[in-house]
Amino acid sequence: NFYPAGARGVDDPQFKEKFEDAFPQESLQRRWFMSLGNHDYLPHASFDISGQVAYTNVSDRWYLPKPYYTARVNAAGFSLELFVVDHYDPAEYNTINTKEPYPIQLPWLDKQLSNSPSAWKFVICHRPVLSSGSWHGTYPAWAKAINPIMSKHNVQAYFTGDDHILEVLRDKPGIVHFVSGAGSHMHNFKKKPEKKSLFKFNQRLGFTAHIVNNTHMVSTLVDCADNVLYSITQSVRNQPRSVN
Repeated sequence: NFYPAGARGVDDPQFKEKFEDAFPQESLQRRWFMSLGNHDYLPHASFDISGQVAYTNVSDRWYLPKPYYTARVNAAGFSLELFVVDHYDPAEYNTINTKEPYPIQLPWLDKQLSNSPSAWKFVICHRPVLSSGSWHGTYPAWAKAINPIMSKHNVQAYFTGDDHILEVLRDKPGIVHFVSGAGSHMHNFKKKPEKKSLFKFNQRLGFTAHIVNNTHMVSTLVDCADNVLYSITQSVRNQPRSVN
């Protein structure tokens, strides 16, 4: 959240400079559901994550009650639920290549998804499952660990960053992956892009925007000049309907 070395506590001026004052628009004066990444932990970060968690009780917008958590958003006629996973948690990070990867979070994720009444289910995690980015890229071990859980519970989308690019990818179970890491600087692409990529972009900074109703989600990639680069419409039944 605070590139490149984390935040030292709730009084760190970065909260004001890089979050509160950086997004003053009226439309953005609402709750932001935060997730943790590699630069929030050692060896990248100079501080632990306690300040970022505690800032939840200071700000009306910042929401990071725990390193991993769920949050339900209710709207007229439907609800969606966010399942925020902390891939870089030091307690579990080194379990990825064991017989039981992420023995705390993945069973938790499975249970939370199973208990969710929401039609829309989105997983948020800083580490990509699929990506054409040269810095991190596709992570087969993570895909092997988390994909069966997401597929089992009909997760429609996986939101990620880590690679500083914009990309949309579609996996075999029908899950659409959004890599949105282009807010500050850009990475190159791998020489051989991920085969499951639908669209990728790294020429200018940008972001993704998503409009959700009870039947469909329209997702748009936008660059810093306000140009629409790509859009995809996805059904609540987990099938992309159209690509532009």
